[in-house]
Amino acid sequence: MIRSYYEACSLETDNIRQSSAGKVAIDFNVTNEPAQMTKLFHSHPEHYEISVYVSGENKFCFEDGNDYVPSYGDIRVSAPGQPHCGVLAQACCLSRINLFLCVDAEQEFIANGFDITAACREIAAQKPSVIRLPDHLLHQMMKMFFETNDALDRKLIDCDAIAYSCFIRFFTIINNAYFSSNKSIIKPYPTGVISAACQYIDDHYYEINNLTEVSEALHVSSSYLSSGFSSKMKITMTDYLHYRRLSRSLYLLATGKSVTEAALEVGFSSASYYSKLFHHRYGISPSQYAKQITC
Repeated sequence: MIRSYYEACSLETDNIRQSSAGKVAIDFNVTNEPAQMTKLFHSHPEHYEISVYVSGENKFCFEDGNDYVPSYGDIRVSAPGQPHCGVLAQACCLSRINLFLCVDAEQEFIANGFDITAACREIAAQKPSVIRLPDHLLHQMMKMFFETNDALDRKLIDCDAIAYSCFIRFFTIINNAYFSSNKSIIKPYPTGVISAACQYIDDHYYEINNLTEVSEALHVSSSYLSSGFSSKMKITMTDYLHYRRLSRSLYLLATGKSVTEAALEVGFSSASYYSKLFHHRYGISPSQYAKQITC
């Protein structure tokens, strides 16, 4: 759905990672050259566009005149049908990460306990429609994008699960920074129990010894949570825990940690077991990956 819209507009689609139903998509490598940036207003009739700015200088414009110049880490939301455009402030490349959310994906997220479109609507209604995260949350968000992009590149688990998990983690960060408890986009249990399980694993993956800890923390039975998780996420909780640990370990290896240090820091008790899972997922050993990434 999102890809077909871009193709119809003759826009670049090579980098877009779209879910099978076409309801969510992520583009990790949006780069515009000066010649591509003209003040031509456009809108997206069926989806929200969420942009996270990485580098370059530009002015973002809306038809109502609420223009602004974004900085690194700024998050801008355009609502469906909201005319907008970008103009380079100087002759440079503009890099950003774009997330796309179709309006008919709303019920899928609400069923999992996240009213994501409520957050999009509230941010898009601001003038200008931009928010800026505190530094520690900005670092957390960029690290999450790094891990998600690598997971999608390597197709570690079902791509739909990775894409939806990215959206949930992204909006959890925004929720924690900008929404008070009475306006939280994260719904209480049991409606959001699967999303809550994902969030618990995301927050505690490095210290979980047994997955029963997750069900105990959420006050649900382990069998109910396990079957519900597999049904909604299309992977087991064990696979999701491994995915989070392995994804984090890629970042640690890239920053110079040893194989043993990376294994222990993400929660594996054995470097050999970590290496076995790593090789199964990526086709190479952790030490081989570390050599490649530092070359």
